[in-house]
Amino acid sequence: MKSTWRYIESDGVAHSTGLAADEWLMTAGEPVLRLYTYRSHCALVGKFQNLEAEIDLDFCREADIGVNRRPTGGGAILMGEGQLGIAVIHSSRVAGVPQHPKEIFARYGRAIMAGLERLGVRGDLEAKNDIRVAGRKIAGLGVCRDESGTFLFHTSLLVDLDVDLMLRVLKIPAEKISDKLRARVADNLTTVRREVGRPMPMAEVREAIREGFAAAEGVRFERRDVSTDEMDGVRRLEEEKYLQPSWVDRRVPSPDTNGRSIRKTPQGLLRLYLALAGEHIKDIAITGDFAEDEAVGALEKRLASARADESVIRDAVSAEGLPADFAAAILDAVADARRSNPYGCFLDAKTGSDNFS
Repeated sequence: MKSTWRYIESDGVAHSTGLAADEWLMTAGEPVLRLYTYRSHCALVGKFQNLEAEIDLDFCREADIGVNRRPTGGGAILMGEGQLGIAVIHSSRVAGVPQHPKEIFARYGRAIMAGLERLGVRGDLEAKNDIRVAGRKIAGLGVCRDESGTFLFHTSLLVDLDVDLMLRVLKIPAEKISDKLRARVADNLTTVRREVGRPMPMAEVREAIREGFAAAEGVRFERRDVSTDEMDGVRRLEEEKYLQPSWVDRRVPSPDTNGRSIRKTPQGLLRLYLALAGEHIKDIAITGDFAEDEAVGALEKRLASARADESVIRDAVSAEGLPADFAAAILDAVADARRSNPYGCFLDAKTGSDNFS
């Protein structure tokens, strides 16, 4: 007998409401598939990203584009009526349900690809958390998990995309947005409508994805949209978290952060913000468009107050099961901090060196 998942769909949701609903549904105690679109347009950064490093906030304010932060990892994205949000809520404590992020990406990535195949689009899971079609990215995957083992799997599926608007939203100076850059981005990304060669309605795409999940997971769906009582919980979470600068701006480094690094790795783009107090790490913020969450948070805690020695840093990275690229990026930030001030005192943010853009 097939198990039953709750199915929810909605369109035109506000960025703070949509994110709060996904997180609140983690408390519902049942498997959920939610397929929805945001109100055009909003810019969402991943949990580990530095907002000001990724998004042109001045442009977003001028263009009335909302800005927020996902509870899951991954990169900065533009969301609106042309992008389908896919959320899966399930528990790793249920027999047969994946536990490790890589397993979660593979499992539900296959379900999304099964849906795309119904539309005549063949995708492949690449770079661990991307779905690509003939090498072009069509969806990015992210995940977070609470202490009970319940996880939220997030995907942004590009049904359509305004490349020019996306380039303005991302923090790229307007004078650098050239025809060459547009062509390069267009060659790296694709959309469902581009692949099928027609303006396919969002409803058709959504139904194909729902059918893909039903077939891949061997489940049936019962549609139960968010009730009035449930919306009370969503609104409380929205007010307490997703409308608060303490969440949206939370990864902005403090003014006394004096070591920085940026490194492109197979796991994603890493940005490091690090403060040294003498030979010890006073504070560290690991940001970027990677998808891990628990291990990165644990690494930050492990390194807080630790000696800024190469062996200590490499051992800490290894203990959390993270790739060696993380250690290399941290060591780059330590070296930058020591170059900025070899005596270990904190520099004024306005005069400290900044060796990357």
